[in-house]
Formats: sequence, C-alpha cells, structure tokens
Amino acid sequence: MTYTAWWGLDLKTIASPEDAPAVIQEATSRLYPHGGRGITIRIGDGEEADAPRRIEVDTEAGRAAVSWNGVPGIEPGVEPAQPLTVGDDPYEAPVMIPAERARVSPAMAIQAAEEYARTGQRPECLEWAVV
Repeated sequence: MTYTAWWGLDLKTIASPEDAPAVIQEATSRLYPHGGRGITIRIGDGEEADAPRRIEVDTEAGRAAVSWNGVPGIEPGVEPAQPLTVGDDPYEAPVMIPAERARVSPAMAIQAAEEYARTGQRPECLEWAVV
C-alpha cells in the first residue's frame, strides 16, 4: 500500500517501507519559520486530516513524540526529558509537546514509521499509553 506523509505545506509519497526513513529525514532536516528544526509529520493512506499516525520530531532536542489516533507511543527506557517545540502550520506559531508525550528517540520514530508502512497497523515496536 502507498502512504502519504504531510508536513507544513509539503507532502511526499511513501511507496514502500524503505522510503519512510528518507521522507522523515527530509522533513526534519529543514530549518522552519519558527526558527527551530521541530516539525509535525502526519502519515496516512487517505486525507491528511484522517491520518492515524502523527510524529513530532525536534532534532535539536533529540526526541520525538509518536501517536496513533491520539494515543501516545512510548519507547521502553525513554523517560520524559523536556518539551518539544514543533511547527505544525507555517502560518501559525509553533506548538509545545509536553515531555510526557515525547518519549521516543528519532531513530525509533523512523522505525515505527517503517513498520506502519509495512503493516498498515499500529506499530508494535512502541508501547502505547493507556488513555
């Protein structure tokens, strides 16, 4: 199945699981209007607003927040450290992601994106918070 990744005003096709790392790297490698490198990326197979997978990555903080339909993912052994500052809309101010939701390394966020692109299901490489 083919998925789409959306961030800011950009979008990119993820045609295979192997494409996921390059797409996320492209999204996180830019300097954004808010002056940071944090960005929100949505991944799904339909419309952007319906994308079940959301990744917020702040490369300066070295952390990510991953969610599936709003439920936060947790990388085992990663404790809350600091909030993330990410841009979601280039015309809006950046948003703060609480440290409690930013419990994933960027590398694990990429692994979770690859798993989602491979299975179409909630990634099992992360634990999921009970909400």
